[in-house]
Amino acid sequence: DITKFLEPFFIPRDVFVTTAKALMELVYKVEVTGSEHVPKSGGAVLICNHTDSLDIPVIGFYMPRKIVMLGKNEIFNPQEALIKLMNAKDSPLNAPGISFIKSGIESYLNTIGDIYSHQIQKWGGMPIIRNYHGEDAKSAVAYYEELENYMVSILKSGEIVSIFPEGTRTLSGVMGPFKAMAAKIAIRANVPIIPSGISGA
Repeated sequence: DITKFLEPFFIPRDVFVTTAKALMELVYKVEVTGSEHVPKSGGAVLICNHTDSLDIPVIGFYMPRKIVMLGKNEIFNPQEALIKLMNAKDSPLNAPGISFIKSGIESYLNTIGDIYSHQIQKWGGMPIIRNYHGEDAKSAVAYYEELENYMVSILKSGEIVSIFPEGTRTLSGVMGPFKAMAAKIAIRANVPIIPSGISGA
């Protein structure tokens, strides 16, 4: 596994956060209030509204502790979209004399994708498959039970897990109804919920 070989070379979270935060502040003015209410230790569920793509870095960069962020699987595996294009019927890589290199390109993209995904997870990202259906209803239920159990275990180990309780980004700016997951895992792990909000994004 190449990610194990490259483990010493991955960028530490603190280095990434400090650099990215400095770059963000060249463009945006971010004002944070109330961070003293974030517990200094122990697990918690951080909930927040979600109106902008910058919400995730703002939460990740400005909270005083590492935050485990849930993210859709596509963010962690961008190579899958490229591979899908490569394998489409009208792909130029299907042309005679060229198609033989497709498997090599696909292998290379998967390797780069694995490295990228591992790095994001080292920084606190956690991939999830939204609207997972699986082969049948039973496998979908099993997937979400496993995901829920994993989040509860992270909370019990003392991590802060960030969840957008609406389940997705609102396009209108009006907050949507909350899904039950945030409250459910907080109750199961016996940890507090930290309410937060972003305005002006």
